[in-house]
Amino acid sequence: MKYLAILLFVVSLNACASDTIEDDSKWAKEYMLQFQKGKMLADVYKVLSQKKGTVQFYNNCTEEFEYPMSSCEKGYGLVTTIKLPGHDTSLGKGDLQMYFTFNNQQQLVFIMHELYYPAHH
Repeated sequence: MKYLAILLFVVSLNACASDTIEDDSKWAKEYMLQFQKGKMLADVYKVLSQKKGTVQFYNNCTEEFEYPMSSCEKGYGLVTTIKLPGHDTSLGKGDLQMYFTFNNQQQLVFIMHELYYPAHH
């Protein structure tokens, strides 16, 4: 009976972890809908600055981080994270890691995201 109780406890922890990842994944997908190809860098900045205090983009010409941006024919990039809403005792608090690439007109041309949990790395 004792082993059955432990087994049920472990199974319930794993179920919670799955729910946390699924819920975080759903939240991340909805959040990322705000960033569509063609969106301007300044608009991406406005959205991200609501979740983060400081957002600086990488200027591919000067090889420096800045905002606002100076002119650059090579375009711009950004890799940033924000905290996910879920929390799990075994996984920890996860991050939404986002990758953005902008052309020389400061238009979004590439975006990718992934979920990162400290306990998995």
